[in-house]
Amino acid sequence: MRSRHAWLLCATLVACDPFSTSDPAAPAEAGVEDAARPDAATGGGGDAAVDAGNADVAPKGKRVFVTAAGYGGNLVQAAKTIDASFAGDGLAAADRICKAEAAIAGGGSYKAWISVVGRSAIDRFTDKGPRVSTTGARILDAVGKPPLVAVPGPDGKASGGERLVWTGTLSNGGPAAANCESWTSGSLIAIAGDANATDKNWTESRYAHQCGNADVHLYCLED
Repeated sequence: MRSRHAWLLCATLVACDPFSTSDPAAPAEAGVEDAARPDAATGGGGDAAVDAGNADVAPKGKRVFVTAAGYGGNLVQAAKTIDASFAGDGLAAADRICKAEAAIAGGGSYKAWISVVGRSAIDRFTDKGPRVSTTGARILDAVGKPPLVAVPGPDGKASGGERLVWTGTLSNGGPAAANCESWTSGSLIAIAGDANATDKNWTESRYAHQCGNADVHLYCLED
């Protein structure tokens, strides 16, 4: 009898031993620990994944670009090609072209850096602060100042070589007399700038550029 009691006591002590290797809760605890690790199921840290998801963010500041396409001096005609219902003047036509190309730049409200007699390019912009490229690089310290670097296209990249831009605008931001008859003619002349220049030539590089040339770009500034 004493032997049987000793056996029962021993079995009870083993079953209640908290350090016993047969504890059924051990596998469950291990499973909870694995699930709590951020890389257990995702293969990487949670914060890193969030940062990667936010890497492609909009640039800070209003943007500027030079159009990817070239246009003749009759900008009204060019705007009607883009939008058959267009019925504005030469300045509105330049803005309409910028609006169309802004789709490549991620959208936004843009105006063209362009003048006609009596209406200067610089006065077209309420916000005359800095402008950046569509990828965030600083291009202008202020509207009307020469660019710090070549003005890039709507994709944020600048190509080499001369890139002429219709402006009809002098280096002080005021209008020039030559402007393709307020941007409605393809047979006269106008002042054009060079998008790769970082001095006054950015807006007045050619003083008598033929309006029939159809490979001339526009500056588009977000406003």
